Amino acid sequence: MLTFTNEQAHVLVEKNLVGADGIDGVDGIDGVYGGRGALNIGFRVRQALRSELEDFRPFERLEEAVRRDVRWLSGHVLVKAGIPISGWVYEVETGKVRRVV
Repeated sequence: MLTFTNEQAHVLVEKNLVGADGIDGVDGIDGVYGGRGALNIGFRVRQALRSELEDFRPFERLEEAVRRDVRWLSGHVLVKAGIPISGWVYEVETGKVRRVV
């Protein structure tokens, strides 16, 4: 369950191609994706990556979802092996960002 938009998916690929030394993923706790519906974002990501991904849905256990995202990215073919990947949560209500992984 990722929260990448089409543009962010392209950034992921570009960061890998230019040899970026890390990836930071940030999820928001309210499950709202910039005013766009979850189904629309899922479609856009599948279209950009040309693969089937999990459905996008509100997070039931946010920190677990962040850890799962980091594991998924760590093993993804588009991410160079050994790239450090961290997972963060953006708390919409407080405006704070905290590291999970």
